[in-house]
Amino acid sequence: MRLGKDLIGKSIISVTDGRLLGAVKDVYINDQLYWLTGIHVGHEGLLKRKSLLIHRDSVVVFGIDAILVKNDAVITENKELP
Repeated sequence: MRLGKDLIGKSIISVTDGRLLGAVKDVYINDQLYWLTGIHVGHEGLLKRKSLLIHRDSVVVFGIDAILVKNDAVITENKELP
């Protein structure tokens, strides 16, 4: 079992092209504190701040040194994550 704080700071890498998409800033868990629902990547924009998130279903592997995701299009805005 891994703790959420172990994931913070890990690199997020796309499996399809090997690009570095960012690093984990925070994790989101469900109401029962049982399942990881998403990963917070950071903020974007100067005037209209958007939270950039990755849904748990888009993660392929939680590795030791990095987190691998399907592709670079998995990063969504805050509104799209339940």
